Amino acid sequence: MAAVTHPYQASAMIGVLDHRYYGRDPAAAARIAPYLSEDGFFQAMLKVEVALAEGLAARGLCERSVADEVRAAAAQVQPAEVHAEQERIRHPVMSLVNCLKRRVCDTARPFVHLTATTNDIVCSADAYRYREFTRHVLLPCLIELQSTLLRRAVEERDTLQIGRTHGQYAEPITFGWSLAHFASRLGRAIRQVHAAAEDLRGKMAGAVGAYNASSLFFDDPLSFEREVLARLGLKPSPLPTQIVEAEYLVDYTHALVSAFGIVANIADDMRNLHRSELGEVEEHFTADHVGSSTMPHKRNPSRFEAVKSLWKVFMPRMATVYMDQVSEHQRDLTNFESTFFVAEVAAGLYFAADLLGKTMATMVVRRDLMRRNFDDAAGAIVAEPAQLLLSVSGHRDGHETVRRLSRQALAEGRNLADLLFADPTIAERLRGLDERRLAILRDPSHYTGICSPRTAELCAELERDLARLKSTLADTQPH
Repeated sequence: MAAVTHPYQASAMIGVLDHRYYGRDPAAAARIAPYLSEDGFFQAMLKVEVALAEGLAARGLCERSVADEVRAAAAQVQPAEVHAEQERIRHPVMSLVNCLKRRVCDTARPFVHLTATTNDIVCSADAYRYREFTRHVLLPCLIELQSTLLRRAVEERDTLQIGRTHGQYAEPITFGWSLAHFASRLGRAIRQVHAAAEDLRGKMAGAVGAYNASSLFFDDPLSFEREVLARLGLKPSPLPTQIVEAEYLVDYTHALVSAFGIVANIADDMRNLHRSELGEVEEHFTADHVGSSTMPHKRNPSRFEAVKSLWKVFMPRMATVYMDQVSEHQRDLTNFESTFFVAEVAAGLYFAADLLGKTMATMVVRRDLMRRNFDDAAGAIVAEPAQLLLSVSGHRDGHETVRRLSRQALAEGRNLADLLFADPTIAERLRGLDERRLAILRDPSHYTGICSPRTAELCAELERDLARLKSTLADTQPH
């Protein structure tokens, strides 16, 4: 099927994804269109029709020349004529079938779409195009983001940062450890997206999924179905109705939304670190970058904010996908239109991950301000090691003692460690500690646990995972 350029300019589109992302990025549009556009959907359906014709020919129900004619016809069908036919007959798949039939000889015409129902074609086409999009567009994008996270995590594995819980100072960490945490989560999400995409199923089981039509011609309709779908690299749904069992697409969409949530979490964390009062990271700004139409000094984290904003749009779509699990008897039409929007979820994740990856790659890390913020917190954050060391030294209530002194230190603007060592009872117990533990109380920058070595170890593990996935994808050519 020949590619057709849409006649409307991006700025004329209603969909925000179209005019703000898809329509403004020709390179991205070229990557996505073969799978997620309307043209891409038609192309996938035509591939299913060709696979069916070839399956019929392989079984001897028609001549090989019939399958060849159908393949040649599929390469000529234009989206505009399918749309025109659909306006006339008001059926999305039969309009495509009619366009195919017009291009084949009288002998071949009866075998176009033979034994199939609409959703044999639609469900199989969706499984095919989402799997191919995931293999060749989405996963490479997520892998690039993951590679950036891993690189930056290793670079910052020793960069001291104050940890925060509930928005309050907690305990020392390193910035690399924080990034490695996100990389660990994203790595798992990438594996889930890959697995769910590879498990998407097709069908060639007829109007109610009972193989009524194909069993008229074949004693083994299940084998015939497997043969047809194998031409697309698909497996059949174990026991469909008119549609593939819904959970395959549900699981795939859930994997997308779960990955999207991690992408949004990364963006939101960086956005918060970008705050004026923290200033620990900055989006890269060019000399011409404008932050506000009225406040010339502004340097907003607009790309991080855009990523989170996209997630807020597409995450709720998962509720619709869950509702589409419900289909009356062997199938109703209430999930037909809504299912098409899964393509937008997939595209939304791609654009968000691509934007985040580019932003993280150039993000400025302000180690000086991380240290300043850490030093501001240092007087209080010895509380945890202090209460733990007091407790194991035999103090009857180390936690309460340190809690009371912490409040005193805050009220008087003093350093908690000074109060601890000034208390004769406490100081006597602390003097029994070895030098390493005493050093932590005097300088909590030593209290980072295993942040640095664990970051290096985990990033190496995740790099090996990525290498295996890249190898798998390299062996998977477009089907």
